[in-house]
Amino acid sequence: MADMPIYMLMEGRHGWPVQVKQKFINGETNRLANINRDIDAFYAVDNPDDGLRRKWLEASVKKRSFPLHQTSGERYVEFPTRLGNAIHAYETYSKVMYELEAVFYWPRIWVNLSKDLREEIDTQQAMADSTVYSSFALGVGGLLWVFYSVFLFTQGLVAWLLDKAGKVTSLPPGILSYLPGAGTCLLFAVIFLGLAYGVYRLSIYTNEQFGTLFMAIIDSHVGKVEKEYIDADTIVRMIEDLTRKASTPDKLEDAHMNMLEDLTREPPARNDRLEIVRRYLQYYTVRVPRHKRPVPVPQIQSTLELDNAPETVRDGTASLPSGQPQRDRPSPELLPDTGTPDPIRADDGQ
Repeated sequence: MADMPIYMLMEGRHGWPVQVKQKFINGETNRLANINRDIDAFYAVDNPDDGLRRKWLEASVKKRSFPLHQTSGERYVEFPTRLGNAIHAYETYSKVMYELEAVFYWPRIWVNLSKDLREEIDTQQAMADSTVYSSFALGVGGLLWVFYSVFLFTQGLVAWLLDKAGKVTSLPPGILSYLPGAGTCLLFAVIFLGLAYGVYRLSIYTNEQFGTLFMAIIDSHVGKVEKEYIDADTIVRMIEDLTRKASTPDKLEDAHMNMLEDLTREPPARNDRLEIVRRYLQYYTVRVPRHKRPVPVPQIQSTLELDNAPETVRDGTASLPSGQPQRDRPSPELLPDTGTPDPIRADDGQ
């Protein structure tokens, strides 16, 4: 299926030349600045008239089509197209408002929705998708008509030059002689491209409508995610117990012992519960203070087992009890730098 590449192209994520992309980003930045000016003009006067109030209301609605920055709380431009910014605004809504990664948690919300609500969501999403795909198809068709009209014009020009040179009086007609001429093809190209732009503008509003429904579902189900859909308390307690078992050694001889000290002193914060649960379920890792990369849980467990093993085992000079195979002492660089990329953004993969 080509739905994801089509969306990436229409949003401006991939496939855009750098200079063209930057020019369109500048255009979106100017549009956001104009929206902010209309809002500022309303608050700049004590008794705004109906005209300023109307502009303020329209600008406030338009501003919601830009994504919200999690740190500053301000709207900003992420992509070069209106469609890309509108989609990114509702896709990141749950992360900004609730620290809930929608890419991971949305399927877990979806399976708990009623049949009627799922059908309504499917209908809204189908309307949004159909306008995007239709705009893309019309745009591709328009470009093909442009290329064909240029080809016909070039063919006619070559025939004219050859005739003037006395080489060939006319080119073989072929199947192209039964197709429209260059002028008609150019007219079709204009019609197709005009329709593509019109449907594209429509796709912005259909995706904004779907985004409004998406955010409403997030707002009404975010409390159930932690308590009903996923047993977050059990997972967080398990991680806290895992870190609490790390006994601080008398001598911090290497980096993996320093990691144990971090885990014992600073267990995972309770206000990051959803992010902790997501990272654990999606990547089986735990974020460790003072280390840039998350640490796989099995490596933490193996370190704890090694710390509680006899001294001869920790030195690698004896086998573990119960017939377990001999285990080499972990490298000092193993745990602080696991080679696992930062999984904060779900679309970056692990």
